[in-house]
Amino acid sequence: MLMQTNVIDSFTHGVKEVSSFGFEMNAMAFQAVIDGIYADKVRAPVREYCTNAFDSHVDAGIPDKPFDVQLPSRFDPSFRVRDYGPGMSHDQIMGLYSTMFASSKRDSNKAVGMIGLGSKSAFAYTNVFTVTSWDGATERLYSAFLGEAGVPQIALLNDRPSDAPSGIEISFAVKAEDIGKFHRAARMTFMGFPVHPNVINETYERDPAETYVSGRGWRYLRGSNAISSAFARQGCVIYPIDATPLGLEWLSDQAKLLRMPFVIDFEIGDLNVATSREQLGYDARTIANIKTRLGEVATEIRAQLQAQIDAQPKWLDACLYRYSLRTDAERSISGQFEGNISYRGRPLERAVDYVPSDWNSLVSVKKDGNTHPGFHIGSPRGTLIEIGALKKALFVVEPAGTKNGPSRMRRLMAGAQRAHRLDPRRQ
Repeated sequence: MLMQTNVIDSFTHGVKEVSSFGFEMNAMAFQAVIDGIYADKVRAPVREYCTNAFDSHVDAGIPDKPFDVQLPSRFDPSFRVRDYGPGMSHDQIMGLYSTMFASSKRDSNKAVGMIGLGSKSAFAYTNVFTVTSWDGATERLYSAFLGEAGVPQIALLNDRPSDAPSGIEISFAVKAEDIGKFHRAARMTFMGFPVHPNVINETYERDPAETYVSGRGWRYLRGSNAISSAFARQGCVIYPIDATPLGLEWLSDQAKLLRMPFVIDFEIGDLNVATSREQLGYDARTIANIKTRLGEVATEIRAQLQAQIDAQPKWLDACLYRYSLRTDAERSISGQFEGNISYRGRPLERAVDYVPSDWNSLVSVKKDGNTHPGFHIGSPRGTLIEIGALKKALFVVEPAGTKNGPSRMRRLMAGAQRAHRLDPRRQ
């Protein structure tokens, strides 16, 4: 990913000597960078190595091909990520894996990575991990470890001829008590990938989230165990969106979106991210881009809802359709964005007052052990009837002495389509 840099005017006229700041690699500096940056020691390597695999497949022109992930289990407590990208030469591995903040991904926005710490992120969890590289002709095995002085090192252990597909594999051992943590971290991480990785575990269970409704670069999730508020996705990495730095009004459309389980896509480079990639960096450009995207999504949701209402044949059908949005996901979306939604310029109502109004009232009648709503057409006065009750009515009750029942029922339904007054007490 291209780095966003500011133009800096330097004034060195008249100075006698200039020295650039350096970075001394020692145990304290390494711990400050790796251990100090990553708050989640388990999710960090899962996210970083899977992201590197994603970037490798993009670089190789195979973005739709899933890479392999082995999550730890009781029988094999190790974590592995194997991609099928172009691989790396011996010099690249010895250089990139041993140099902090060294990255080969800062020339374009095709890649998600750029910081140069992801390849070392296993050190947030363990003191040693292995790197295996294939180039189509040779397999090379490396060990990355903390030396006696606490400084990371990498060593070539073996190389041999191999016709295995090119690519890189990262692997390290996992403590038995952390197996569940790696599975949970993987479920959360994989929700950002357009192509789900090939997980080589019989016991692995994907997050049950399903896309309820979607649009141009966004989706509303239903049933997720991992996401309950809005996340931004840049490339294949998802980040929680913090409402506080955005300064949004509580009732604004943008703020409403943030309180619901949306995953909203951004172009690579649109958002600044923290060094750990565990959260966004809320500079002015990132805040502006987030607000713009939230506005676009809210506008599209309103347009979708309006189109669904407009597709109904009659006004009463439109009222009934809105009432029919009864699941939690439907109620959350329609309830938040139905303001200013109408049917051909006519406001949608939650209840209707039937005309004529001298014979109807809503009753509940028990039948077969269950309670059903119905219309009592012998009442001397009218009653406000909820739109939903009209749709659910299964029968009409005719008290003794009621005359012209069928005719009264026809008048009832005809009146329902003419009247649409809200009872002031229910507003």
